[in-house]
Amino acid sequence: MAVGSRAASEGGPHTGSDSASPAPSETDRRCALLFVLFVIILSWAPPLVVGLLADRVVLSSEEIGGSSLFWVLAAAPTAAWGLAALLARDPKPWRFRWNLPARWILIPFLLALAWIAGIVFLGAQTRLSEWPIRGTTIPAAVASSLLHVLRVGLPLALLQEIGWRGALLPRLLRYGRIEASLVTGIVWAISSAPLLLMTPLFAGAPEAVRYAAFGVHIVILSMIMTWIYCGSGRSLWVSILSHALLWTFAARITGPSVLDGMPILVGAHGILGSMFLVLWTWWLYVRGAFRGGNAIRANPRAADCTDSRPNT
Repeated sequence: MAVGSRAASEGGPHTGSDSASPAPSETDRRCALLFVLFVIILSWAPPLVVGLLADRVVLSSEEIGGSSLFWVLAAAPTAAWGLAALLARDPKPWRFRWNLPARWILIPFLLALAWIAGIVFLGAQTRLSEWPIRGTTIPAAVASSLLHVLRVGLPLALLQEIGWRGALLPRLLRYGRIEASLVTGIVWAISSAPLLLMTPLFAGAPEAVRYAAFGVHIVILSMIMTWIYCGSGRSLWVSILSHALLWTFAARITGPSVLDGMPILVGAHGILGSMFLVLWTWWLYVRGAFRGGNAIRANPRAADCTDSRPNT
């Protein structure tokens, strides 16, 4: 096999924009398609088997970490990719690094804090929400949310990110960062939708509105996660931390136990929270963060996420 062909099939080093990247190998295409099939089956089959569609079991945020069904769903992306790689005989199934670039460690924290602060501020100004609710102090709310991240958020993020950013996204980036983000986000939303059957997320809103708001939010969040993945040089640790903070921590600290208001409107995963992410995504787009030829300025080598050279 020629050197160029080997680099194309294994995600090896090459330069230029995403549009100029080598075509994906047949193994990559087969793996991606099998992954989509398996992750949807593994995410939806358990709720169907236990009858959640007919008799919904609603778990609070305190109860969800102890639910075996929740952890089965959480592990679906990792399990789906293992099956896909095995059947497709992929010689290099995982395409991420365990590096932890110092300049990117703070970005998930800063983004989460700015995002939550904006939600709380606008909610208070418009009188749509009150944070924290009476009887709860800010230190107590933050401490409780961080404990939830350690107990549930980080293990959940590890099981999810190995599949989403560790395996699927790298194989889609050759089509473009925007396209890869949208496809990953749509599949992520479909496979995560059973959470709406298990949790009171967006309770009180019509079912169609709940699923639409949930799906749109995840697709937008997928764009942010792609930027973080590429900017950090494919660091799985940064992706895991970002997932835990932007998903679990944000949901908990703007959840019903801390924030008084309609979750569909003022929660981090609601309409107001999604609006902030849209603005952030648009700013990144204007700066060229989703064009492979324009590197994230903090890490020029991450311009092409399939670049296999080590970070410096």
